[in-house]
Amino acid sequence: MVTSRPVRRCLAALVAVALSAPLVARADSPALAEARLAIRQVKYDRAQARLVEALHEGGHAPAELREILQLAGTTAIVLGQREVGDQYFRQLLALAPDATLPAGVAPKLRDAFVAAQAAMAALGRLTARARIDADGALVVEVTADPLHQAVAIDVVTGGGIEGRPLRAGAATGPGPTELTDLIEVRVLDGYGNQLLVIAADVIERPAPATVTPPPAAVATPAGVAVPPLVGATGPSDGVGPRPAPPPTARPRWRRWSTWAIPTVVGAGVGVGFAIGAAAARDERDRQLGEPAGQFSDAYAEAVADAHDRQLVSNLAFVATGVIAVTGAVMVLTWQPPARVTTALRVDADGAGVVVSARW
Repeated sequence: MVTSRPVRRCLAALVAVALSAPLVARADSPALAEARLAIRQVKYDRAQARLVEALHEGGHAPAELREILQLAGTTAIVLGQREVGDQYFRQLLALAPDATLPAGVAPKLRDAFVAAQAAMAALGRLTARARIDADGALVVEVTADPLHQAVAIDVVTGGGIEGRPLRAGAATGPGPTELTDLIEVRVLDGYGNQLLVIAADVIERPAPATVTPPPAAVATPAGVAVPPLVGATGPSDGVGPRPAPPPTARPRWRRWSTWAIPTVVGAGVGVGFAIGAAAARDERDRQLGEPAGQFSDAYAEAVADAHDRQLVSNLAFVATGVIAVTGAVMVLTWQPPARVTTALRVDADGAGVVVSARW
């Protein structure tokens, strides 16, 4: 699209005013500082070059990288490079789906940003997780990367930073001895910019192993120590079985409420369309009473409407009957599974196992 010089200058001035408030960035990034200054001076060609330089120099934190992507997308749109600006906006939204443009930007910028938002809403955002495996080693997995931005990780510990490449979206970090002072894990792009940071306190760790003590021997009335039965549901104290476990809950498809709801809905649909069919037949009869009414379009429409509504009503009643019968069979034929209890019985005549079942 061709834009006249005065309109382009006006658009550039509006963007410069909207972006004049500086965002937080690295103090040691002169390229980004020069880009901000060039935008305030409405020198977008120079700003674009400095933003590309800042992006390629790498090492930016997530907030700084988002600022660079936002400014780069805005600058490209102002210069008429819609596809380039759209790519920068998409990269920004992959990292921060809730990102917005400053208030007061021109409609041209707003439309491009909204289009990028719609595209990324379908693709999703960049996500990653870090965990400590059973052997104590760090494992980092990029679970979603719609724009293929992530290429490596940095593992930050008290002893320094160790980089690892991502292979098939995953990387294995240092072993247990190097993770005692783990600080964070950084997911990086191809230039070494930080796409996202995973703090040490949110890294998943295996649950501590629990040690089950061995079963204690049980003293019987006869003074004979008998270990408890493995798998028994009652105590092996010679008294009898424990109380039966609570009854088994009905499966969802065996509950009356599961079938009652669709039955009521189907009956309601059938009744509703039956009433509509009756009204359509009344209209048909009224049209038939008019002079030459049976040859009118209104009469034909009433006949077709009555037929269609009655057909839907009949189908709804048939479906309701099928659902009701199926539900009744499922509810009435269900029986809870048998509950079996076992217990060790010891008395003066000897010892044995008592097995009882209840349906």
